[in-house]
Amino acid sequence: MRLEVIQFSTRSLYSVFIVRDYLHSIDLKNIDSVIRNHTNQDVMERRTNVKGTMTNYSALKEVPECLELFKKTAFTIDSIVSLRSVHSLDNYKYHVTDAWGMRHSKNDYSINHAHYPSHWAAAFYTTVPEPQPFMHFIEFNAEVKLESNMLVVFPAMLNHSVSPNQSEKERISMAFNIDVEKR
Repeated sequence: MRLEVIQFSTRSLYSVFIVRDYLHSIDLKNIDSVIRNHTNQDVMERRTNVKGTMTNYSALKEVPECLELFKKTAFTIDSIVSLRSVHSLDNYKYHVTDAWGMRHSKNDYSINHAHYPSHWAAAFYTTVPEPQPFMHFIEFNAEVKLESNMLVVFPAMLNHSVSPNQSEKERISMAFNIDVEKR
């Protein structure tokens, strides 16, 4: 795993956390297969910010292959909070409120949006073809080049978009929202 951070301050939770090489290859292959199976049909009919094939918002929430990813992401967020927050000794419970899959064919993209009122948002990319698309974060005026097996975690209120897929091959990803409560 390799961690990158887009931030205004080294102590701020208001940052974008990028983790490359996030899953083992078998887990990555399994989740990619799940997302592909769930995105054979565009359930949302491009009525959302995703201008590509998309499941409904709860389609992947209880899928066994995704549960370990959610657990690992919660651990990642908890580690970030412990390292960066004045509340580092507090104990938090993380729960996934939504989880959906996306398949972006050539020229498909996601328009600018945020995941508020959730606390945290995450995007996980299983398959990203060349040329590499990017996720744009307006508040930071920053672009993150996307790649396969990459997790991007950020406060849900951050506005972001994803550039069009310029490849003939499909971009496969999922997104999920995580809420936090103090134990």
